[in-house]
Amino acid sequence: MGKDEFSHHEYLNALGIASDEPCIFNTIQKEEPAPNGRQDRFDEERRRFGFDSRETWSLRDTMAGWVYSHLMMFLDIGGKVVNLEDELAMYDIPVLEDIPVEDRVIPAGCNHPEAYQKEKMESHTLGESIRIACDYLENFLIHADKVFEYEAEARIFEKAQCAMKIVAITFPGLWW
Repeated sequence: MGKDEFSHHEYLNALGIASDEPCIFNTIQKEEPAPNGRQDRFDEERRRFGFDSRETWSLRDTMAGWVYSHLMMFLDIGGKVVNLEDELAMYDIPVLEDIPVEDRVIPAGCNHPEAYQKEKMESHTLGESIRIACDYLENFLIHADKVFEYEAEARIFEKAQCAMKIVAITFPGLWW
């Protein structure tokens, strides 16, 4: 496998995420000094599993990047083949809205609310649903490792979890 064989991740690169970051699916091969032998192990893992253990170091990031990239391509290409805005094929999906400060539940013994956003069910086309999921995943991918304030981090994870729920609900329609 050549160094540049998996060197581009167009949708992630557009978000400022480099293709050689360790938890990106199909990371480009980084040549490491021979003494630690890690590159040999990564090469063997790729031969055996089709990917290497770097993708599991932060599986949440790898999953979010993979799902985001593939949904974006689905919109770009699949949308030219099938009608993603067909109003006869609507999906009831969770969409996040802020919980007013006075309504946030703070469990006993905690300093923080159990949630900052709540899900409300809305009916959307497949295209709309995918775009909402991508927006939530994009927010996670851009900010997940850069936010150190509790509320902001909690909101990022709430969005990523909601995106995965949307993907699960729209799963039957993800083909073209």
